[in-house]
Amino acid sequence: MADRRPLRRFRRITIALDSSGLNRAAVETAAMLAASTRAEFQAVFVEDEVLYTLADLPLVREVSREGTVVRSFARGDIERDLQAATAAARAAISAAARRASIEWQFEVMRGVADEMVPRMAGEAQVLALGSALARVGRVHRIESLRRSLQPGVGVLVTPPAASRTVGAVVTMLGPDADIAAMIELTRLVAGENGRERRYVVVSDEEAECDRIAAELDAAGEPEPVRCVLDDVALLARIARHLDAGLVIADIDQHAFDQVSSVERASEAFGCPLLLVQSGPGSA
Repeated sequence: MADRRPLRRFRRITIALDSSGLNRAAVETAAMLAASTRAEFQAVFVEDEVLYTLADLPLVREVSREGTVVRSFARGDIERDLQAATAAARAAISAAARRASIEWQFEVMRGVADEMVPRMAGEAQVLALGSALARVGRVHRIESLRRSLQPGVGVLVTPPAASRTVGAVVTMLGPDADIAAMIELTRLVAGENGRERRYVVVSDEEAECDRIAAELDAAGEPEPVRCVLDDVALLARIARHLDAGLVIADIDQHAFDQVSSVERASEAFGCPLLLVQSGPGSA
């Protein structure tokens, strides 16, 4: 078996924002996670270069979602809209950090948003997705993030209409998971305020389930729920039954092959989803 690189304690939670709209539930979840893990809280607002490129084209027009409002796509309009979106994002970050009693940083960067998020996922320790991309038909593909994430790095995605953000921390464990590292991560996320920790072992092999349950017991963790099917819909139902306020899972888990994007995965669970890369790596 390949050696594993243990998950590190989070030094920084970075939340990525852009002009597609603000996911306030994601902002609050990222701030709470930064507080519970004692990590730095950083927000990065991406000014999408594609918007400026479109503004320079003479025949481009902006149409409202309802199709009733049409206006020219001028560079000046883009700059004013981005300034307003940046100010709103900064205010939301400030308010969330104040409620969580943590310090915060805010940075503005210009680039192609769809390219920068996977790049940021390769650099951050936890990258929270704070924009409302799914509402405008843009999503972050599972495969793209799988290629970008380094061992010990996570992506936090929260559905805008999350039905639960307070509750147990529920961790999914498959046969290939680094159990010790995932236990450490679960304890870290649960924080000193003692959020309940629950585990779900996902395997159709009884011996594997017994092995993982024994590791959990040796570490003083609660008896896990066992699930023989690595299926997103089934795991989501189990998470709801366990009153999950946040679900942790390995992004390489086979269940996520069934969904195309991390947004769709989090919507299935109805609560924040922390996907980590805990796979093989050098020690």
